[in-house]
Formats: sequence, structure tokens, C-alpha cells
Amino acid sequence: MASTVKDIEKYLLEEKTSNEEKKILPSNNKIIDRYLKRSSHMRYVYNELLQKLPDEVDWRWIMVKMIEVPAEWSPEKNKQVRDRQHQLVDINRKIAKKARDLSNLLLARTQLSNAYALHSSDDYEITQWVERAAELSQEDHKSYLFKKYLKPEFTKLKSFDLKYWPSLDELTLAIAVFAEEANVQAYDELTLAALSKRQNANTTLVRAFLQSMQNLPFDFSYSDESISITLNCALDLDPENQQEISPEAIREIRCK
Repeated sequence: MASTVKDIEKYLLEEKTSNEEKKILPSNNKIIDRYLKRSSHMRYVYNELLQKLPDEVDWRWIMVKMIEVPAEWSPEKNKQVRDRQHQLVDINRKIAKKARDLSNLLLARTQLSNAYALHSSDDYEITQWVERAAELSQEDHKSYLFKKYLKPEFTKLKSFDLKYWPSLDELTLAIAVFAEEANVQAYDELTLAALSKRQNANTTLVRAFLQSMQNLPFDFSYSDESISITLNCALDLDPENQQEISPEAIREIRCK
């Protein structure tokens, strides 16, 4: 029996109920609510979906994308990405400072101990730090894997005299330098677009939606009109304030 628009709307309600019962995916539910609220608009999209999708393909494939992509690439989420970038830059700055401070303290401890023939610590080489870190790991399997596979080989390295190894203060200085040189950047095009001050947040969403349709394991493409309706409903954009994403805007981004 062929699926209908009512089947799609029923599916949306069931997804929302399931998410609420499991207390998961509130962002997805926000999108679902908007589709249901503007069902008179979305029925155009659903009809195109049912007409164009190959018979052997379940329309739920597309509906999942229609929910997840706007939830993941909304203007609010784009702002969160930019905020997280700023946080990471600040964290790296703090790591660099603290690592330099620690490096200076370790060097001072070594110099004082050597100058006055004092024993101030049991840690004086990198290998001890690595072994202790493995012991203190909060993930038991990491400690086990280190002892079983790495430690036998690691023990061989301990036979080399201290002159072959960087000192502990040099090691922590390297942490500082890595943090200072770190460049917090996106590793995919869409996240890069979300971080761009020049690109409109809605443009990022359109690109993400188009990409999600291209990555399907079957041949399917929405019309510019349907994508426009879908994203306007997903973002709950107000046509009276001329905020809506037009089919012409979709076409222009698609052609780039």
C-alpha cells in the first residue's frame, strides 16, 4: 500500500513522542514541532517526496535528514560553534601559560636539587611520567593495554641514559609551545562556513541540506521550492518580515 502525507505526519509525531520518552534530541523535536505547526506548507514537500522517491526506497531516509540537518546546522548551532572556537583559543592560551610556569618550576627544582645535593622528587625522567600516567588512567582498558603491549617495549627504552632524553622541564615547555602554535580551525567545509563572519548562517544551512541530499545512497533531489519551504519551516522564519529563504537563493547556492 502506497504511503501518504498522513503517514509522514504520523511518523513525525511518533518520533517526537519517542524522543520525549527517552529524554533525547530536544533540537530534533523543535524541528518536528515546526513541521507539524506549518503542515499546510510542508504537505507540498511531502507530496514531492512521495512522488519522486524510488519505490524501493523508504521515505524515512529523507525525513531523518530533514530533521537532523536543520537541527545540527541552525543559526543557533552556528553561534555555538563560533563560541566554542573562542573557548578553545582561550583554553590553549591558559595551557601555554600554565605549561611555561610548570616548566620553569621543574627547572628550578632540578637546579636547586643539584646545587645542594638534595633529593626532592622521585620523578626525573619522561619514562616515569608515562608509566605513572598509564597507572592513573581512569580508563581501565588503557592501563591494561599499556602493561600488556607497550610496557615490554617501553622498558627497553629505559635502558638509555638520561642524556638521550629531553628533561621534564623541556617536555612541559613543548606542551606550552604546541598550545601557543595551535590554530583552532574547522576540519570540514560546513564547519568552516559556520565560523565565517562573511557567510550568512542560513547559507550554511542550505549548503548542509544540499550536501545531505547528495550523500544519499540513491538518486533523489528536492526542487528549490521544496527546499525553500522545508528550511523556512524548520527555522520558523516569518514571511511578513521578509526573512524567508527564497527558491532563488537556493538555486544560487546550488549553482556555486
